Amino acid sequence: MTKTAKPAQRARRSASSSSETIDLGHLPDLVGYALRQAQLAVFRDFLKTFSRFNIRPVQYGILTVIERNPGLKQQHVCLAIGIRRANFVTLLDDLEHRGIARRGPSAHDQRASALYLTKKGEAFLRKLRKANKDHEKRIAAGLSDGDRKLLIRLLGTVKTSADTPQR
Repeated sequence: MTKTAKPAQRARRSASSSSETIDLGHLPDLVGYALRQAQLAVFRDFLKTFSRFNIRPVQYGILTVIERNPGLKQQHVCLAIGIRRANFVTLLDDLEHRGIARRGPSAHDQRASALYLTKKGEAFLRKLRKANKDHEKRIAAGLSDGDRKLLIRLLGTVKTSADTPQR
């Protein structure tokens, strides 16, 4: 006899066979699985919301960090956002090609490039922030302001725990 899955442990197999379900076992009880499912849903909404701007979540993060820290070196933006330098170069090349961001000389290190938004980039980021406000409102619609802040704090705790080396 097979166990019947709890409703939270069931998933639709596909759109074409929507009457079939798959028992997810203990997956819905795992923090990592729940985070990944939430991330996928949030990214789907982000991509839909921002499709008219041709911008990816990581690029939005890059632009935000550059705006708040003009003159920052590439390596520091990479560290702040958590992306590899090789991936960053391609992303920044695209933003620079579009006239949104630019590399310039660093005031502190002549060997390094400093990053800045262009005037076009500043105006573009203002539009992105307006779209992001709507996106955030939509994805947190089921949360009170207190719950939203708690969720962000709890996710920070999960990140810290996951980043802490095992002893």
